[in-house]
Amino acid sequence: MKMGHQSGPGSASHRSGRARLSVLRHRFLCGLVALVVATVPFIVSMPEAFAGVLFAAGPTFPTNVTVGQTGLAGVMNVVNSSTTPEDNSNINISTINLVPACGVTFPGNGTGDCPTADQDPGVFQLSSSGTGEAGTACAGTTFTISVIDASSGQVTFMPSTPVVLGPENGSGSSPACRIDFTFNVLKAPTKPAGASPSGTVLTDQLGFAAGVAQSDMVAGTGSGGSQVTVALAAPSITTTVSSSTGNVGTPISDTATLSPASPPGPAPTGTITFNLYSNSACTAPAVYTKTDNVTGTGDYLSGPFSPTTPGTYEWIASYSGDANDLAAATACGNEPVTIALAMPTITTSPSGPTTFGNTISDSATLSGGAGTPSGTITFSLYGPGNSTCSGATAVAPLTATVTGNGTYMSGPFTPPSPGTYNYIAAYSGDSNNAAVASSCASESTVVSKPTPAITTTPSGAVNVGGSISDQAVLSGGTTAPAIGGTITFNFYNDGVAPAGATCTGAPAFTDAVTVAGNGTYTSMTHTVTAAGTYEIVASYGGDTNNGAVASVCGAESVVVSPASPTIATTTAPTALVGGMISDSATLSGGVNPTGTITFTLFGPNNATCNGAAIATSMATVTGNGTYGSATFTTTAPGVYNWVATYSGDANNAAAVSPCGSANESVNVTPATPTIATKASASVSAGSPITDTATLMGGA
Repeated sequence: MKMGHQSGPGSASHRSGRARLSVLRHRFLCGLVALVVATVPFIVSMPEAFAGVLFAAGPTFPTNVTVGQTGLAGVMNVVNSSTTPEDNSNINISTINLVPACGVTFPGNGTGDCPTADQDPGVFQLSSSGTGEAGTACAGTTFTISVIDASSGQVTFMPSTPVVLGPENGSGSSPACRIDFTFNVLKAPTKPAGASPSGTVLTDQLGFAAGVAQSDMVAGTGSGGSQVTVALAAPSITTTVSSSTGNVGTPISDTATLSPASPPGPAPTGTITFNLYSNSACTAPAVYTKTDNVTGTGDYLSGPFSPTTPGTYEWIASYSGDANDLAAATACGNEPVTIALAMPTITTSPSGPTTFGNTISDSATLSGGAGTPSGTITFSLYGPGNSTCSGATAVAPLTATVTGNGTYMSGPFTPPSPGTYNYIAAYSGDSNNAAVASSCASESTVVSKPTPAITTTPSGAVNVGGSISDQAVLSGGTTAPAIGGTITFNFYNDGVAPAGATCTGAPAFTDAVTVAGNGTYTSMTHTVTAAGTYEIVASYGGDTNNGAVASVCGAESVVVSPASPTIATTTAPTALVGGMISDSATLSGGVNPTGTITFTLFGPNNATCNGAAIATSMATVTGNGTYGSATFTTTAPGVYNWVATYSGDANNAAAVSPCGSANESVNVTPATPTIATKASASVSAGSPITDTATLMGGA
């Protein structure tokens, strides 16, 4: 375009030139073929004022971009487009403005002008600086790029030095300034010039619009645009099942990982929907659905689902997409989960240990069954002594009908004999639950022999030589069949044993009595020949169906006291002083007595036998009989007393003849001497005569 030459800025022709410029501006904008989205007025200053100086300014961008891309190359191109010879002035460019995004009214779609109210800021982010391209009018010049209008996103290119664009040369080419910069695609446009699906990619088209201002005196405008197709980011979604296998009733789940697009865009929003299908073709309806809100890339969980029937299940995770991201979904068949029958557990509780004659039973608790388990639980009882649960059962199996998880009873059974019995509880299973059984070793019930009671009554106390016996009462023994076996009586001469002690050593007496049922049984009668405390233990040995039992050592005692022998003495009742005296003692009533008899003599005239004895002698006892003392020669008259003492032994008590008892005193009287004389023979008168006296029998 071309403008007329003016004499000065204040002339009338200058003012008319401004008017024509306004008309030309309008024609220029409406005639743009490119997608022009903004125009900015500028002033042209030239050495000589020329009207009608024209130029064009427009960006060039990649045709197709994707949300999230960074460092994309952009070019801003400014051209002095004056075409008439008189429009040969230089143009000094001071600013270049750019609206980075313009939507549905982008001029290229024929809907109007831009910018007005249709800017779409925030879609693109330009670099902070640009550089004049080599070989152009602004080669090497640095342009600072900054936002000058946040509401529209408009930016300005400010050169470090003014850019001078000369007029068109004779060849018809226009001098140009080309500015290289980069930009990032931050998001998808909200006011696209058009939207159309392309396969699975939704594209949004919008434009860039530019305007140029120059610092010269004459006003003029130039602008241009570039249309860009913005594709949505394509994040990917992958899934991981909690397990590829499972059982009916056991929860399964899925994890969806939403990964960033390449290049990554803004943090994704929207939802992820998990659908679980009970068939490998993923045909509706889904048996489980859950939707999670998306707050960025990362892992999202389906939550647990418990299958109610066996089969193959398939997960599909679907991302909804959002304003910046395409939808995505996993494919059917990527995540099969094979669900087998539920594996319920069966725990059993047999009745506790009992004694023969009582009933036993079993209870089985079925748990973990899917849904409401049906079928049966069969109780089989083996024994006694069948620890492998093989062969025939002890009783015909009993069956309980299953109506869900819970506890079921076998019913009572009376064992035919004591021993260890083993139950097996077996669940049959159903269409959703596998069969399961308890183990043989886990269900033992011990049926013990009953232990009868035994009480005893010993005979009373006796002395050595007497007889002892015991009586035992057996009760509580099983009567069907009748109780048998023996009761053994053991008599221990152990001394006094505390209750519960162990009777030791060989028993003094032992005898056994045959048992023919509950009742009273008496031992033999035993003559005891040794003193002591006899402990009697009555032991029942048990039989096939009855346990052994024994009375407690020390619970029943018989005291056997030593025998009480007697001692009788005999001595001469009188004697003369100087005569010899002695004593004899007869021991009787002893049981094989041993020990000694001591003879002690007191006197004369010691009627209480106190003080020192005047004579002592001892005789060894070798049984009942008469034993004599040593002789003693008296030296003074008076009454002498003998005392005979039996020492006793283990089985015989000591015995003594008391002082002064009959036949134990000797009266010693003075001796009665005699005197005999003999005169001398006859002599003549006057001759001496003599006599001789002989004293005899004096003490």
